[in-house]
Amino acid sequence: MPPPGAYSSQQAPYPYYPPAPGQGGPPPGQPYPPMQGYSSYMPPQNPYMMPPPMSGLPPAMPKPMRPAVRLHMQASKLPRMDGMFGRADPFVAVAHDGKLIAKSEIIRNTLSPDWRPFVIPVEDAGGMDGRIEVRLYDYDDDGTDDYIGGFATTLNEMREKEGKDIHIKDPKKPKSKRGILKLTKMETIEVPPPADAYEFTLRAKGLPKMDGFFGKADPFIIFSSVDDEKNTLEYITKTEYKKQTLEPTWHGVKVNTFDCKGIDGPLLLRVYDYDDDGVHDYIGEIRTTLRELTQDNQLLPIRNPEKAVNPSYKNSGTLFVDNADRSTKELDYLYITTVHIKFSAKKLANMDFLGKSDPYFVVKTKNGESLFKSEIIKNNLSPSWEIFDLKVFDAGKLSDKLTIEIWDSDSKSEDDRIGIVETCMKELLEWKRNPEFCVFEGKKKRGLLIVDKLETVTVPPQPGMPPMLNPAYSDRAAEIAPSHAAAAYSSMPPAYMHMPMPMGGMAPPPGFAPGYPPPGGMGAMGGPGGMPPGQAYASGGGYPPAFAASPYPPQMANPYASQGYPSQGYPSQGYPPPQQYPGSPPPGQGQYPGSPSPAQGHVPHMNQQQPGQPQHPAPGQLQQQPQQQQQQQQ
Repeated sequence: MPPPGAYSSQQAPYPYYPPAPGQGGPPPGQPYPPMQGYSSYMPPQNPYMMPPPMSGLPPAMPKPMRPAVRLHMQASKLPRMDGMFGRADPFVAVAHDGKLIAKSEIIRNTLSPDWRPFVIPVEDAGGMDGRIEVRLYDYDDDGTDDYIGGFATTLNEMREKEGKDIHIKDPKKPKSKRGILKLTKMETIEVPPPADAYEFTLRAKGLPKMDGFFGKADPFIIFSSVDDEKNTLEYITKTEYKKQTLEPTWHGVKVNTFDCKGIDGPLLLRVYDYDDDGVHDYIGEIRTTLRELTQDNQLLPIRNPEKAVNPSYKNSGTLFVDNADRSTKELDYLYITTVHIKFSAKKLANMDFLGKSDPYFVVKTKNGESLFKSEIIKNNLSPSWEIFDLKVFDAGKLSDKLTIEIWDSDSKSEDDRIGIVETCMKELLEWKRNPEFCVFEGKKKRGLLIVDKLETVTVPPQPGMPPMLNPAYSDRAAEIAPSHAAAAYSSMPPAYMHMPMPMGGMAPPPGFAPGYPPPGGMGAMGGPGGMPPGQAYASGGGYPPAFAASPYPPQMANPYASQGYPSQGYPSQGYPPPQQYPGSPPPGQGQYPGSPSPAQGHVPHMNQQQPGQPQHPAPGQLQQQPQQQQQQQQ
């Protein structure tokens, strides 16, 4: 290997790193080996060669572009769908295997729409010859869009129909004429795969008044992913609430794709009216997917199922997706290990006949395991508890349910439960958007739990170490960082997973002798560092002499002693090249310049100055020996 500092990220870019400061790489102008493990750095004759170290979280590798088609479509002579004197609000939906893969904008009140171009990824369509369904709908405010007509085809067949009229029919009425669809242009393009996250600008109109006849509403939205099989919801995020408005706009609503279980994972958006008592009034909901939200200019009706039984009911407002920008995922959550939280409460129910309650709280996991029990605050219905620590690892996934039980302590009888708050770690992390939680016992309100303060403790990745992924995301590691060499981590031997990995020919860490494997580190085969026991280091030929009380296992004799030093330094076992590292000998010399002779039985450490020995340079610098001193040593 070349000396430290020989590597330049401009000269030899490699997708995993550059390594930590002061660590070497390939010769200038030569790239790192391809992403196939570290085989080219571990020749068969040397199983003890260490793989290159990571330097924290590897930079994201560019995701490959995907082929796609961009369709320019228009229609004419569509039927009137909104009564005798009305028209239609048409849009196009394209599906493959029953799954929506593309959707046009909705154009209001027209029978001759000319839609903006929309894109279909070829892979999502099952290839150019995959069967797709092109459907035309009339948008309705009540969410029950009326089917106009459609046809089945493939992308290759669509290309043949470019510029031609396509007669739309209703499959249930083969002889019906439902208008003409025309593909005016079909372009072949490339598009990136779904983003790691999206940042939305959302807007609502037509919300109902929730705060009395003269009031308005304080709306906010909670995003959840839906597990239809288990009939459960998993919290994703929520917006801030907007005060006193029926037409709110939310900017910068960021949603991570893996939280949504992918681009096509079912989502539930619930709209609430914020109330100071913590019991937020339900306005309505939207069932959708991240793919639908990212299509151009979408508008989605907000429906309240309880009111839908009324024939005159249409919706409880409309949500407009004004903007959907590709974004990067929030990696901060990956490194959170501990959360410092301060709780208080107010207006707690009094559980004592004489005096007031003596409240304390207990935090429990979804399995009922107790994580923390607070101190007891005597005779107080508005307690303020001390800050406590909550380990993220103990809480499970960030979206797993946490139950906070509030109790009244009784010395002469069993403690009385005042009520509970059900939340999750991720919702607590977003506490500033809504710091107050209603305490319920059954359907009864028993007061408010308030997050006064929350701070996180993170462990960012260290140079030379792979990142410590938050266990809350461990079950989705492949989705979290597919572009961050997650597969490379899993392919590394277990011994490498949680420690820096010295490379042959690299400057060792401070405190280790130059060119030696670490005395107590992890070897390439998962055992102690160094060479196999039972083999001695050679006393001559330029190899490091043995320690007097050596922590290193002995090494076999130098097979190159009779041939001198190879022109590129030591052989590929990972020893330093000549005249490059502190303490390495020049070609043809049997001892290290400026260091004790082999007979002395030890080699000075990097940060240990010996009498008569020049000061070692810092890692990443070449040692320049004065010519006169070299002559004296010779």
